[in-house]
Amino acid sequence: MMTRLLRILLVEDQTIVREALAGWIASTAGFALAGSVGTLAAARAELARGDIDLLLLDVHLPDGSGLDLLATIEGPRPAVVVVTAQEQPWLLRSLTRAHVLGIVMKGAPLADLRRALVLAAQGEPSTCRRTTELLRAWTLREAPHERLSPREREVLALVAEGLTSREVAERLGTKEKTVKNQRARAMEKLGVHDVAGLVRYAMEHGLVSPSGR
Repeated sequence: MMTRLLRILLVEDQTIVREALAGWIASTAGFALAGSVGTLAAARAELARGDIDLLLLDVHLPDGSGLDLLATIEGPRPAVVVVTAQEQPWLLRSLTRAHVLGIVMKGAPLADLRRALVLAAQGEPSTCRRTTELLRAWTLREAPHERLSPREREVLALVAEGLTSREVAERLGTKEKTVKNQRARAMEKLGVHDVAGLVRYAMEHGLVSPSGR
């Protein structure tokens, strides 16, 4: 029985790098090159045609950021692996928050990139050794609330203002159960064990106005 090839769209603006990666994808067992482009506009056009399993994406492109592309993809999004030379921890954290499954530095071996693509196709996250080191260092020095998602921060601020879970849900246009789950995740990330501790943390770190509502 023939195994279906993973169709990969490559988005990389540096011609030499793009051509080298395109050749590697086309010659690697299990992979198929679905397209090779160097701009966001061209990437959007390729994605609109569909039939893409994996998006292999650079971050800095001539007409914008790879993060911009991820934020504007309509419909089901293919699994994403980023290959980059950028080592800024805040950028790497932004990529993880954008649900990028694989982050591989351009200095890493191709074996790391292949592993990241295979795992991403299975819905599994992975990073190369250098990316792991950078993310670990960032986590050790960042404030706990920096680990919150944008929606968890919203929920935290509203709870700290005195709103009940039902009121927060009404304000955000979501379900009360969803708010309770987000509040629980925020508490876990912040290391607090009750709503009072959550409110105190928010006040102490300037995440909400002391005047309340």
